[in-house]
Amino acid sequence: MENAIAFGKETLIHDFLEVKDDLEKALDLTKKPDDAAHLQGIAMTLKKFDDILARYGVQRIKTDGEKFDPEVHEAVQVVQAEGPPGHVVQEIRAGYTKHGKVIRPARVIINK
Repeated sequence: MENAIAFGKETLIHDFLEVKDDLEKALDLTKKPDDAAHLQGIAMTLKKFDDILARYGVQRIKTDGEKFDPEVHEAVQVVQAEGPPGHVVQEIRAGYTKHGKVIRPARVIINK
C-alpha cells in the first residue's frame, strides 16, 4: 500500500515538473524591460513551485560543470568544448530527485 501511495506521488510530481519546465522556458523568453510585471509574476510562480517541491523532498540535480554521472544524468549530445572531458557543458532539461531517488534524470550535453 505504501509503495502504491509513493508511486502515485511520484507520478504527480513528474507531471508538475513538466509544468515547471514550461514556466522556466516562459521566463527565459520574456526578458524585455516592458514585461517587468509579467516577468515578476512568472518568477514568483516558479519560486512558489520550488518551495512546494522542496517540502515534498524534491531537489534539482546539479549539472553545471559537474562530472557526468549516468546515475543522475542522461547525455543527449557530446561536443568538443573548453573544460574537462566528461563534464556537463549544458543542461537541456533539469533532473530531480526525491529523498535521494532519481525521479527524472537531467538531460545534458557533455564535453568530449
